Amino acid sequence: MTDLLRMIGDLPLDKLKRCLDFLRAELRIVEPHESNEVNTLIRLIEVLSTAEEGISLDDNREDPDPKGKIRDRFSMYAEFLERLYVELHEIYGRALAEVNKHSDLSHVRIRKLQVYLMRWSDRILNECGGDPQMALDKLTEKVLQMMGASDAAFDDGAVRYYLIGQLIACNVFPNKRSIHV
Repeated sequence: MTDLLRMIGDLPLDKLKRCLDFLRAELRIVEPHESNEVNTLIRLIEVLSTAEEGISLDDNREDPDPKGKIRDRFSMYAEFLERLYVELHEIYGRALAEVNKHSDLSHVRIRKLQVYLMRWSDRILNECGGDPQMALDKLTEKVLQMMGASDAAFDDGAVRYYLIGQLIACNVFPNKRSIHV
């Protein structure tokens, strides 16, 4: 490889292009492309971070309490939520880490996304009678609708994984502030 690069390094651009075409044809080099999971997560974050809703926290807690959220608030669903997160993490964890690593979202847009998710998901949870499994399904469906169409259909598993991760971070189905009388 070093010898080849040394031999072609000084060639004019048109000859370099012909060398590239030749090598691609002969070596059958597969060009990497963004996976559908990555495209889904990027689009999801774009859509939710630009949602047009105020950034008031209402009565949602500012300090996350993931253990209290899963084990206490959703104790009947804790096993389901934890199992689903672990299963989806195996598939989508690396893709989301890559998206987060290369994201150029400002702190303000990230905060806006978090507050939007808090308020919106809380309304959906109330509509579903406090059932997080049903509300998660409804949220996933609505997010996919918000994302619009794509050449390759967006991946609902990636959306579900993102939402469960935000649930654990207390941005989806947020815990309420305790009211001291």
